Amino acid sequence: MSDVKSEATTIFSKTVKHYTKYRPSYPSEIVTELKKQCALTQNSKIADVGSGTGIFTELLLQTGATVYAVEPNNKMRKEADFLKKYKNFHSVNAAAGKTGLADKSIDIITVATAFHWFNVKVVSKEFNRILKPNGVVFLVWNLRDSTKPLMQDYDNLLMKYGVNYATSPSSKLHKQHNLSKFFEENKMTCSAVPNAQIFDFAGFSGRLMSTSYCPKEDADNFKEMMAELKKIFDKHQQDGKVTFAYQTTMYYGPIAACDNKIANLGTFSTATVLSGEVTNNNNEQEKVVADLEL
Repeated sequence: MSDVKSEATTIFSKTVKHYTKYRPSYPSEIVTELKKQCALTQNSKIADVGSGTGIFTELLLQTGATVYAVEPNNKMRKEADFLKKYKNFHSVNAAAGKTGLADKSIDIITVATAFHWFNVKVVSKEFNRILKPNGVVFLVWNLRDSTKPLMQDYDNLLMKYGVNYATSPSSKLHKQHNLSKFFEENKMTCSAVPNAQIFDFAGFSGRLMSTSYCPKEDADNFKEMMAELKKIFDKHQQDGKVTFAYQTTMYYGPIAACDNKIANLGTFSTATVLSGEVTNNNNEQEKVVADLEL
């Protein structure tokens, strides 16, 4: 069984330029969280798995830690070549379930907006292999904040025009699986912080075109979709700009051992666990209504 869903390795090849230009970065609070909760230091060795174009990887490199950016998509990995300016950067042409990294060599495994593509059983075995004793896994997503009117209209547009959007991991799904099973029992911590991008219409349309489910430009409904997107922009813009809102949501802790509990997870859409109650570091519960962004 493949370690990623079959289309995941190549699905972003056609959108790499838009992905690089219009996808969001991650708030600085994430680095603070990694330092406080995951013992990140400049001496840490990190495997950033599914590193894509290096958006999250650069935040890690700026801490001084050694980072192995594991990415199987050639075009996306090439986009991350700008990170070669960091002497602590190592580009790895490999998939999540077969990283090629040494046994027990990694302090922290990070996965930024990619875990939903993985075969959980396969990557659990691989992550257990490469993590040092007491190592941690840190999963993070920029989730669209669907409590915002603009995001609601944007999601309705995707439901209407997105290619297989309604059945993709990016659609709103009810909670069906417990992501905590990937971690040691009662050891998963979750927290969320707000994030946002400010777009003019060129940026707003580029953001849509960075997704895996955006129709191709030669599709029959592409122009119609873009015209409707412009109406949404005009409705919500202030001084020619709109705010694309997210909740950047983190899940981290020691990984569970490979056992029947993990095996039973199989390949599931992580989107099924990302809309619902999120526990922050103050042990409060907050309702995060958000969408997984592919």
